[in-house]
Amino acid sequence: MQPRQEFSKRYCERHGIDPSDYLLTVFRQALYPHARPFAWLLQQLSPNYFRADYDFIHDVGRIKRFKDYELAVEEFISHPSNRDNPLRTVLRIRVGSGRLRRIVRATMTQPELSAQVPGDSNPCCSSK
Repeated sequence: MQPRQEFSKRYCERHGIDPSDYLLTVFRQALYPHARPFAWLLQQLSPNYFRADYDFIHDVGRIKRFKDYELAVEEFISHPSNRDNPLRTVLRIRVGSGRLRRIVRATMTQPELSAQVPGDSNPCCSSK
């Protein structure tokens, strides 16, 4: 029996991306669509604004079983950046845990399916 692959490795293999592009690619895909126009500006004004999101995506990248996803969600929810910040809590200018859950589920449990979030025609938005 082969050891299970980490999500990040499996994701990169399935989508043909370099592992160095994992964080940014998944960030763009998991970011709420209404948050995309603000992402570049927020990163310029506050370079650590998306730190909780990148930490979350990094932690999710290490999971080897889908059921471990919920632990990463709990850590994301309790991240200090996600408390008392109306941009993140009310306006949801951040990645969505439900969006990322669908990406993880598609990648970890259904190898023949793309990890594109349903209803997203272009999951890897450009913020350059």
